[in-house]
Amino acid sequence: YEALYRTANDALDVFPNRAVLQYYLALGAIGQKRYDEALDALQLGELMAGRDASLQGLMKGLAGQVLMQQGKSKEARAAFEQARKLAPQLADPAFRYGLFLLAENDTQAALDLLSLATEREPDHPHYAYGYAQALYAAKAYAAAAAQLERALYQGAQYWAPALELAGDVQAQLKNLDVAVDYWEQARQLTPSDRLDQKIAKRSL
Repeated sequence: YEALYRTANDALDVFPNRAVLQYYLALGAIGQKRYDEALDALQLGELMAGRDASLQGLMKGLAGQVLMQQGKSKEARAAFEQARKLAPQLADPAFRYGLFLLAENDTQAALDLLSLATEREPDHPHYAYGYAQALYAAKAYAAAAAQLERALYQGAQYWAPALELAGDVQAQLKNLDVAVDYWEQARQLTPSDRLDQKIAKRSL
């Protein structure tokens, strides 16, 4: 994220009016938890985007995520709603809003948006993983397993949280050997007491 932040800043020195560079600058800032700076970049990027509603929607959706990370739920929801109005056809704002709604325990609304994101971009591992999280919350374990299989194939096999969730899903489906294998893979990437307990007990 530091490299992305630095590269975007350097590019803005050369192309100061490129709105998309503000988006990448914001991503780099978010990765370093420089949330206020990210919001400033996104606000400027929205202005620079002019009449490009899709780009404005991307900016507003990312702003919603930042506000969510700052604990500003009301402001985050408003930003996400604006993002959806600006760019209802885009997967990314739907995905970010869906994760927000899942965190707010609005599982059905989260399912609707995360399903939409995966339909628009079926090969995106983040979207498939997010949809799997919502399906797990809804106790739709077989469907969650299918989405996780897709996510893992597309790159999430290197994400400890995705592997742990895959194990949790298989445990719910009573496939304990498979569950333990996923938990062990997750532990190799990110050791934790929680994973140790799941593996030792062979259960959630």
